[in-house]
Formats: sequence, C-alpha cells, structure tokens
Amino acid sequence: MVLSTRTCIVVAISVLAAVQTLAQTCTVLVDVDLVGNDIAATDQTDPGQCCNDCKATKGCNAFNWFAGVCYLKSAKGEVIPLPGGKSSRTVARREVGRAAIETKPNAKAKSNHYVEAYPQTHSNFNSDAVLAQADSQGLTTDEAYLEVQKMNLLLQENCLPGSVADFTPEFKAEWHITGSSKSYALLQDIKSGANPVRIEHWQDILAHYFHCRGDVKEVA
Repeated sequence: MVLSTRTCIVVAISVLAAVQTLAQTCTVLVDVDLVGNDIAATDQTDPGQCCNDCKATKGCNAFNWFAGVCYLKSAKGEVIPLPGGKSSRTVARREVGRAAIETKPNAKAKSNHYVEAYPQTHSNFNSDAVLAQADSQGLTTDEAYLEVQKMNLLLQENCLPGSVADFTPEFKAEWHITGSSKSYALLQDIKSGANPVRIEHWQDILAHYFHCRGDVKEVA
C-alpha cells in the first residue's frame, strides 16, 4: 500500500489481492479490514483459527484478524486497507486463487484524503526491514514480531482514516467482555510510554514504505 497524506491519491480503484487458503471453507485477503458488522471477538495468535471460530459462531459470515484478535462479523462489509490485517468471508471451496476487491474512500475521512490500495509487497518489505533491525538490536523473534504489531497499530492510528477503537460498551455487554481489545490496549501502552516501540528509527522505516512517520496523526 502506498499512503500519502500530502497528495490526494486516486479515488476508488479495483485491486487484485492475493488470497491465502486457511481452511476448506475460508480464504483470506491480506492487509485489508472489513468494516463493521462485528458480532463477537476471540483471541487467536494464528489467523487460521479465526475460520474455525467463525464456523462455530451462529450468524458469522466473515472475520478480520489483527494483532492476535479475531473479529467475527455477520457480513463482509466495506473493504479498507489495514497493514498486517487478514480478513475473510466464508466461501465455497471452489472460490480460491485470486479475488477482486474494490477499495473506496472511508466515509470518516476528509474529502481530500484518499487511500490507494497497494501491492502486498510493501507491507512485506516493511516487516522484513523491522525484523532485520530487531535482529541487529538483539531482540528475540517474539519481541521482533511484537514490534511489527506496534508499528502496524501506529500506522493504522496515525496514517489511515479513522482510528484504532476499543470495543463499544454495548458490544462488551452483549458478549460479556470486561477488558479492552488487545489492539486498543497495546496502543494505549505505546502512547503512554509503558510499552514504546523498541525499533530504532522506526519512524524512518514507516516513512520509507508508507510516506507517513506514524508518530503523529496525519489523517483524520
């Protein structure tokens, strides 16, 4: 994905997104989110397990996985870019291979800000750069992947329309959730300094691949 907050980028465009097969009846689109329609949430380190959770949940027809949480959804909803996210809808087994998706401007965004869907390789290269830097700093593999999650959260919060939001009170009450979502809680720890990004020059890495440093809000 190429994101620029200083230049208006193309409005709605069609993109062919690679589809990974996670299970017999689920395929996944990488680096995208499905907006709204949440009915439940489960904690899963492996996004492939979201498919099983969805199939076991009444009314679930799609899901998004991000930062260790499966967000189960009643419908697919609007598709928007989300670096590091993995989304799927339950489909017939024959629907594998490649799927066309259309990315449209987020309704929350200002009229002169648009996001252009970008090749998956940008996200991959960004992750590779972060992992290489983490290795040079002596971080473990688990620590390195946590840093990737942190940077993806800051990218979503500060460089894309909208923000990283917690579960609503209504959602928590309906599903008997007492705490915050893992993504939201981690973002608050980053912002407060309790768990800062440990990758040296991480802002420069984001700026190189996404034209946004991620340390301040650049898109409303």
